[in-house]
Amino acid sequence: MDNCYRNIERLLSNGNNDVNNLGIDIRSILDGLPDPAIYVDNDTNVLFYNATFFEFFSIRPRQLQGLIEQNGTFVDAIFSLFDINPDVIKNVFECHTVMQVPDVIYKSEDGNIFKGMRSYIPVLNSEKHCLGIIIHFRDFSPEAKMQERYEKVLIEEKEYADDLERKVSEKTEKLTQALKEVTLLSRTDALTGLLNRQVFMELTQKSLEIAKRYDEGLAILMFDLDHFKQVNDNFGHQAGDRVLQASTKCLKQSIRETDHIGRYGGEEFVMCIKTNSLEAVEQLGDRCLEAVRSLPINTIVPGKKDILTISIGCALYPKDGSTVPELIKCADDALYQAKKNGRNKMVFFSVDNS
Repeated sequence: MDNCYRNIERLLSNGNNDVNNLGIDIRSILDGLPDPAIYVDNDTNVLFYNATFFEFFSIRPRQLQGLIEQNGTFVDAIFSLFDINPDVIKNVFECHTVMQVPDVIYKSEDGNIFKGMRSYIPVLNSEKHCLGIIIHFRDFSPEAKMQERYEKVLIEEKEYADDLERKVSEKTEKLTQALKEVTLLSRTDALTGLLNRQVFMELTQKSLEIAKRYDEGLAILMFDLDHFKQVNDNFGHQAGDRVLQASTKCLKQSIRETDHIGRYGGEEFVMCIKTNSLEAVEQLGDRCLEAVRSLPINTIVPGKKDILTISIGCALYPKDGSTVPELIKCADDALYQAKKNGRNKMVFFSVDNS
């Protein structure tokens, strides 16, 4: 083994004169490199190597005996570690240009895998003659591992952010839906789903202000189910609730989206209709009367034989009043007149009937 080491040292010192004559200390240059490097001549003789070389590949000079036995010569052993192509060395000697080979994979004797870049750097004299080549291996494994870890962290962070965003979105959607439900409950009557009295009055006030501003017409219609008390007394309040729900549903279907209807109290309902046409109001009243008369009352209240009817009172803006309370009172007076005149009809407010 000692003879082998001396032979290695002797081989490493061959061809040293030309470089020393230039005043170049190749060994110091190589030892100053943090990465493994060797220096070869034109005949691919390995003249120098740095300490990092054997540390990097986890092997000592005395351990090269096994590699030499496997590969035949010391040079072949070194080249097998570095995975060096002699044809590339020849090309660099001829062209005098630095050559770099990226994405090179190395495997040390202990099985560690390294990835990096191999560089062939020509050493020229003053006459531009290539005396030898420094073969340098830049290990990118730490950077690659760091990049891999960084990418993994990014993926994990993105997955976490996406999951968090999904959970926030789901929570926001639930809160939004809950807010809609709370808002709806605060604006509507629980039994019929119509606007409650307060909200109806607020919307009607806004509609009246618009009508005043643009010199438009407005109609307020008051509805009352005829003989509704008899339904509750004879068939129970649950039957009465079903009658209220069915009748208000068909009334709601009779108006436009620009109009609105609310529950005023008990079996009384109120509509606000935006129109300048008396004929349109009359037609709406006829549709509402017919819609309620056409309800399948026997299905809604089993045992009830007579049909369900409503009475309607109507007041017009600006003829009958200039404020919402005035119009509501006029419509209510007209409703009373409709009840007095036999029910199941619509009556317009008249000073003579008030």
